[in-house]
Amino acid sequence: GPVLYLKGVQNLITLQMDSNGLDEIPEEALRGLSNLSELSLSSNLLNSFKDSVFDDLTSLRVLHLQKNLITTVRPEVFKTPMRNLSLLVMDKNPFDCTCESILWFVIWLNNTNVTRLPNLRDQYTCNTPLAYFNQSVMDFDTLSCKDMTPFQALYVLSSTVVPMLMVTALVVRFHGWRIQFYWNILINRTLGFSDASVEEGREFEYDAYIIHAEEDSRWV
Repeated sequence: GPVLYLKGVQNLITLQMDSNGLDEIPEEALRGLSNLSELSLSSNLLNSFKDSVFDDLTSLRVLHLQKNLITTVRPEVFKTPMRNLSLLVMDKNPFDCTCESILWFVIWLNNTNVTRLPNLRDQYTCNTPLAYFNQSVMDFDTLSCKDMTPFQALYVLSSTVVPMLMVTALVVRFHGWRIQFYWNILINRTLGFSDASVEEGREFEYDAYIIHAEEDSRWV
Protein backbone atom coordinates (compact mmCIF):
# COMPACT_ATOMS: atom_id res chain seq x y z
CA GLY A 1 0.00 0.00 0.00
CA PRO A 2 0.98 3.68 -0.24
CA VAL A 3 3.30 5.31 2.29
CA LEU A 4 1.42 8.29 3.77
CA TYR A 5 4.52 10.38 4.55
CA LEU A 6 2.50 13.63 4.88
CA LYS A 7 0.48 12.28 7.78
CA GLY A 8 2.35 14.16 10.50
CA VAL A 9 2.75 17.57 8.84
CA GLN A 10 -0.58 19.23 9.62
CA ASN A 11 1.04 22.70 9.62
CA LEU A 12 2.32 22.36 6.04
CA ILE A 13 1.51 25.47 3.98
CA THR A 14 3.05 24.76 0.55
CA LEU A 15 3.34 21.42 -1.23
CA GLN A 16 4.99 21.11 -4.63
CA MET A 17 5.10 17.70 -6.31
CA ASP A 18 5.56 18.64 -9.97
CA SER A 19 7.01 16.29 -12.59
CA ASN A 20 7.08 13.19 -10.40
CA GLY A 21 5.26 10.82 -12.75
CA LEU A 22 2.32 10.53 -10.36
CA ASP A 23 -0.67 8.75 -11.88
CA GLU A 24 -2.75 8.51 -8.71
CA ILE A 25 -3.13 10.18 -5.32
CA PRO A 26 -4.20 7.87 -2.46
CA GLU A 27 -7.45 8.90 -0.82
CA GLU A 28 -5.75 9.51 2.56
CA ALA A 29 -2.61 11.19 1.20
CA LEU A 30 -3.70 14.79 1.92
CA ARG A 31 -5.83 14.05 4.97
CA GLY A 32 -5.49 16.58 7.80
CA LEU A 33 -3.69 19.29 5.77
CA SER A 34 -6.21 21.96 6.65
CA ASN A 35 -3.52 24.69 6.69
CA LEU A 36 -2.27 23.97 3.18
CA SER A 37 -2.63 27.09 1.06
CA GLU A 38 -0.71 26.11 -2.09
CA LEU A 39 -0.70 22.75 -3.87
CA SER A 40 1.14 22.07 -7.12
CA LEU A 41 0.78 18.74 -8.95
CA SER A 42 1.57 19.89 -12.48
CA SER A 43 3.30 17.86 -15.21
CA ASN A 44 2.29 14.47 -13.82
CA LEU A 45 0.12 11.67 -15.23
CA LEU A 46 -2.99 12.28 -13.12
CA ASN A 47 -6.27 11.54 -14.86
CA SER A 48 -8.75 10.82 -12.06
CA PHE A 49 -9.12 11.50 -8.34
CA LYS A 50 -10.88 9.83 -5.44
CA ASP A 51 -14.00 11.76 -4.39
CA SER A 52 -12.71 12.85 -0.97
CA VAL A 53 -9.00 13.29 -1.72
CA PHE A 54 -9.13 17.11 -1.41
CA ASP A 55 -11.85 17.38 1.25
CA ASP A 56 -9.52 18.55 4.05
CA LEU A 57 -7.92 21.35 2.00
CA THR A 58 -10.22 24.05 3.33
CA SER A 59 -7.51 26.75 3.34
CA LEU A 60 -6.31 26.17 -0.22
CA ARG A 61 -5.73 29.37 -2.21
CA VAL A 62 -3.47 28.25 -5.08
CA LEU A 63 -3.92 25.04 -7.10
CA HIS A 64 -1.70 23.95 -10.00
CA LEU A 65 -2.86 20.95 -12.04
CA GLN A 66 -1.68 21.88 -15.52
CA LYS A 67 -0.13 19.40 -17.96
CA ASN A 68 -1.76 16.26 -16.60
CA LEU A 69 -4.23 13.83 -18.19
CA ILE A 70 -7.35 15.20 -16.48
CA THR A 71 -10.52 14.68 -18.53
CA THR A 72 -13.23 15.14 -15.90
CA VAL A 73 -13.77 17.86 -13.28
CA ARG A 74 -16.48 16.66 -10.90
CA PRO A 75 -17.95 18.57 -7.94
CA GLU A 76 -17.50 15.51 -5.69
CA VAL A 77 -13.73 16.01 -6.06
CA PHE A 78 -13.15 19.72 -6.62
CA LYS A 79 -15.98 21.56 -4.86
CA THR A 80 -14.09 21.92 -1.55
CA PRO A 81 -10.63 22.91 -2.86
CA MET A 82 -12.08 25.38 -5.37
CA ARG A 83 -14.30 27.12 -2.85
CA ASN A 84 -11.75 29.77 -1.78
CA LEU A 85 -9.18 29.70 -4.56
CA SER A 86 -7.44 32.88 -5.66
CA LEU A 87 -5.44 31.16 -8.44
CA LEU A 88 -6.25 28.06 -10.48
CA VAL A 89 -3.88 26.78 -13.15
CA MET A 90 -5.39 23.76 -14.87
CA ASP A 91 -4.60 24.31 -18.53
CA LYS A 92 -3.19 21.83 -21.05
CA ASN A 93 -5.32 18.90 -19.95
CA PRO A 94 -7.31 16.73 -22.42
CA PHE A 95 -10.78 17.69 -21.16
CA ASP A 96 -13.78 15.56 -22.10
CA CYS A 97 -16.41 18.16 -22.99
CA THR A 98 -19.55 16.23 -22.19
CA CYS A 99 -22.35 16.89 -19.72
CA GLU A 100 -21.16 14.19 -17.33
CA SER A 101 -17.52 15.31 -17.32
CA ILE A 102 -17.34 19.07 -17.62
CA LEU A 103 -20.75 20.71 -17.02
CA TRP A 104 -20.13 21.60 -13.37
CA PHE A 105 -16.64 22.96 -14.15
CA VAL A 106 -17.87 25.20 -16.99
CA ILE A 107 -20.65 26.61 -14.79
CA TRP A 108 -18.08 27.27 -12.06
CA LEU A 109 -15.74 29.00 -14.52
CA ASN A 110 -18.56 31.25 -15.71
CA ASN A 111 -19.65 32.19 -12.20
CA THR A 112 -16.38 32.61 -10.31
CA ASN A 113 -15.27 36.19 -9.68
CA VAL A 114 -12.44 35.77 -7.17
CA THR A 115 -10.28 33.14 -8.86
CA ARG A 116 -7.56 34.05 -11.36
CA LEU A 117 -7.50 31.69 -14.36
CA PRO A 118 -4.51 32.35 -16.65
CA ASN A 119 -4.86 31.28 -20.30
CA LEU A 120 -8.49 30.27 -19.80
CA ARG A 121 -9.57 30.95 -23.38
CA ASP A 122 -6.48 29.57 -25.12
CA GLN A 123 -5.20 26.64 -23.09
CA TYR A 124 -8.31 25.07 -21.55
CA THR A 125 -9.33 23.04 -24.61
CA CYS A 126 -11.49 20.01 -25.31
CA ASN A 127 -9.98 16.78 -26.53
CA THR A 128 -13.23 14.84 -26.84
CA PRO A 129 -15.84 14.49 -28.26
CA LEU A 130 -15.04 15.23 -31.89
CA ALA A 131 -17.64 18.01 -32.08
CA TYR A 132 -15.67 20.07 -29.53
CA PHE A 133 -12.15 18.93 -30.44
CA ASN A 134 -9.54 21.68 -29.91
CA GLN A 135 -12.20 24.20 -28.86
CA SER A 136 -12.14 26.14 -25.62
CA VAL A 137 -14.08 24.60 -22.73
CA MET A 138 -15.82 27.97 -22.47
CA ASP A 139 -17.52 27.20 -25.80
CA PHE A 140 -19.25 24.18 -24.30
CA ASP A 141 -23.04 24.58 -24.53
CA THR A 142 -24.42 24.03 -21.04
CA LEU A 143 -28.00 24.41 -22.28
CA SER A 144 -27.71 21.15 -24.19
CA CYS A 145 -27.34 19.32 -20.87
CA LYS A 146 -30.48 20.87 -19.42
CA ASP A 147 -32.46 19.85 -22.48
CA MET A 148 -31.35 16.24 -22.03
CA THR A 149 -32.78 15.91 -18.52
CA PRO A 150 -36.42 15.13 -19.51
CA PHE A 151 -35.26 12.68 -22.16
CA GLN A 152 -32.98 10.91 -19.71
CA ALA A 153 -35.85 10.60 -17.23
CA LEU A 154 -38.16 9.33 -19.99
CA TYR A 155 -35.54 6.80 -21.09
CA VAL A 156 -35.09 5.47 -17.55
CA LEU A 157 -38.85 5.28 -17.06
CA SER A 158 -39.53 3.53 -20.37
CA SER A 159 -36.62 1.12 -20.00
CA THR A 160 -38.05 0.08 -16.63
CA VAL A 161 -41.79 0.02 -17.35
CA VAL A 162 -41.70 -1.72 -20.74
CA PRO A 163 -39.77 -4.83 -19.57
CA MET A 164 -41.99 -5.03 -16.48
CA LEU A 165 -45.12 -4.99 -18.64
CA MET A 166 -43.68 -7.64 -20.94
CA VAL A 167 -42.76 -9.93 -18.03
CA THR A 168 -46.17 -9.40 -16.42
CA ALA A 169 -47.98 -10.23 -19.67
CA LEU A 170 -45.96 -13.43 -20.15
CA VAL A 171 -46.53 -14.55 -16.56
CA VAL A 172 -50.28 -13.92 -16.80
CA ARG A 173 -50.46 -15.63 -20.18
CA PHE A 174 -48.73 -18.86 -19.13
CA HIS A 175 -49.30 -18.96 -15.37
CA GLY A 176 -52.48 -16.93 -14.91
CA TRP A 177 -54.49 -19.96 -13.81
CA ARG A 178 -51.84 -20.79 -11.20
CA ILE A 179 -51.86 -17.24 -9.85
CA GLN A 180 -55.65 -17.26 -9.64
CA PHE A 181 -55.62 -20.63 -7.89
CA TYR A 182 -53.21 -19.52 -5.17
CA TRP A 183 -55.00 -16.20 -4.88
CA ASN A 184 -58.27 -17.97 -4.14
CA ILE A 185 -56.56 -20.13 -1.52
CA LEU A 186 -55.06 -17.03 0.10
CA ILE A 187 -58.41 -15.23 0.16
CA ASN A 188 -60.23 -18.24 1.60
CA ARG A 189 -57.67 -18.67 4.36
CA THR A 190 -57.72 -14.95 5.11
CA LEU A 191 -61.50 -14.96 5.44
CA GLY A 192 -61.42 -18.05 7.65
CA PHE A 193 -62.81 -20.54 5.16
CA SER A 194 -61.47 -24.08 5.23
CA ASP A 195 -61.95 -27.33 3.43
CA ALA A 196 -64.98 -29.29 4.49
CA SER A 197 -64.27 -32.12 6.91
CA VAL A 198 -66.20 -34.90 8.48
CA GLU A 199 -65.83 -33.34 11.89
CA GLU A 200 -67.84 -30.34 10.73
CA GLY A 201 -70.84 -32.61 10.23
CA ARG A 202 -71.12 -32.00 6.53
CA GLU A 203 -72.38 -34.81 4.30
CA PHE A 204 -71.79 -35.12 0.60
CA GLU A 205 -73.65 -36.87 -2.15
CA TYR A 206 -70.49 -38.30 -3.67
CA ASP A 207 -67.10 -39.41 -2.39
CA ALA A 208 -65.42 -38.02 -5.48
CA TYR A 209 -66.26 -35.60 -8.22
CA ILE A 210 -65.16 -35.51 -11.86
CA ILE A 211 -65.11 -32.12 -13.55
CA HIS A 212 -67.24 -32.50 -16.69
CA ALA A 213 -69.30 -30.73 -19.28
CA GLU A 214 -73.07 -30.81 -18.87
CA GLU A 215 -73.60 -33.13 -21.82
CA ASP A 216 -71.37 -35.75 -20.20
CA SER A 217 -73.18 -35.79 -16.85
CA ARG A 218 -75.03 -39.08 -17.56
CA TRP A 219 -71.77 -40.85 -18.39
CA VAL A 220 -70.05 -39.42 -15.30
